[in-house]
Amino acid sequence: MVFPKENTIRVRNRECAIENEALLWRALCDSGGALKKYLAPDAVFMLPGGSSDNKSPRLVTTESEPSLEQYFDRYYQPWTTYRFDSEPEFVEIDMMATSVAYKLELGRLNREDKLYRVKAAASSVWRQDSAGDWKVCMHHLTFL
Repeated sequence: MVFPKENTIRVRNRECAIENEALLWRALCDSGGALKKYLAPDAVFMLPGGSSDNKSPRLVTTESEPSLEQYFDRYYQPWTTYRFDSEPEFVEIDMMATSVAYKLELGRLNREDKLYRVKAAASSVWRQDSAGDWKVCMHHLTFL
């Protein structure tokens, strides 16, 4: 017996959040410019490598130095590969906001054109705008 797929707002929001997270990572593997269409105007990114020890986090916002736009235009180095290591954990914050958290493996070419791989954990908060588009308003990446 085949049961119909549940079609609730929660299920649709979960599917959108997971799909949007994959689109976000495709953009993060492309360029900072490719990322812009997914960003909320007040987006906050917490990224590894904010200090000389490359372990302390870097908080990038519209008010930071460099600003979010400057960081992704001038300083961002795209990833080469990404692969989710786990099914994202989903939290519905409300009908127009969601969060996902997951583990993944990232790869980036080094100066010798060898793929450097790193295990990481990430989480994002997505908010639906008045046009119905989902925008990331917070993204956190931590190396494991």
